[in-house]
Amino acid sequence: MAHAVVLHRAAPSDPAKWIEETAASGLSAAELSKRVRRSPWRRDRNVLSLVRDTRGFRLKPIRYRSDANAAEKRRIWETLEAALRIVAETSDRR
Repeated sequence: MAHAVVLHRAAPSDPAKWIEETAASGLSAAELSKRVRRSPWRRDRNVLSLVRDTRGFRLKPIRYRSDANAAEKRRIWETLEAALRIVAETSDRR
């Protein structure tokens, strides 16, 4: 569980790579944390902003401004797409 927490908090762009490397090298959670922090490629944490809720998790509120720049609009779009993927994956399991 400690390894999972480290990967969740660090949010690497390719978690499968880190899982394989951790298993192959026998890294402790602390060693994994150090390696992930030093890694030059980390995904943007704001792509899908989740907040722990009393019933699980929810999306952080998204504020859209009419004068938002292209990067902000792309971030909002990616957040909503990621949320829809999670909903679709969850509904497929039921």
